[in-house]
Amino acid sequence: MIEKQTIDDRKAAVAYLTKDLEPADKDAAELIKVVFDDGETLWLTPPALKEEEMIHPPREPDDPKPEVEEPEDDESEIDEPEDEG
Repeated sequence: MIEKQTIDDRKAAVAYLTKDLEPADKDAAELIKVVFDDGETLWLTPPALKEEEMIHPPREPDDPKPEVEEPEDDESEIDEPEDEG
């Protein structure tokens, strides 16, 4: 189900979805996708959903952020064109 809503004076399309990203009724939604008219997108979990049912359970404020693997530096050299002059 998709609704047009105004959130904090911003117009948005609000889609109610299952975990498989299928359309759902508002009361049965497991995810909510909000797309503002300016392009900003939010993915939300309905407040009535139990923590164990959430895809990513909330973290406590002092919990460390999950580590993100940094890409390895590519040490290969870039061939520069030779000066033909």
